[in-house]
Amino acid sequence: MERADLLEARFERVGDETVVSLSGELDHASAPGLRLRLDELRGDHSRNLTFVCDDLRFIDSAGLRLLLEAHHDLEVGGGRVRVVHPVEQVARSMAVTGLDVVIEIVPADQ
Repeated sequence: MERADLLEARFERVGDETVVSLSGELDHASAPGLRLRLDELRGDHSRNLTFVCDDLRFIDSAGLRLLLEAHHDLEVGGGRVRVVHPVEQVARSMAVTGLDVVIEIVPADQ
């Protein structure tokens, strides 16, 4: 398996929101491919983006940067990014970097 293939992303449109279910690893190898997919979504007028992360095992600085860039892209148009149900390691990475202050995080126990 290629490094970039270690991430699976499923997209679903729900009203003005796009839900992206992530599983695997969001890192320097997989982030560029996901970024391309997110760029393609800009034309569909989704105001909000939710990343469902209960199956995301790992995130590195490239993945965190991708989430932050998505937040900035949508914030300009009045939208938002949410991260739902991150596993402990992913949630910890977001907290250590302060990303949990910028982006709404819905804990796994909710």
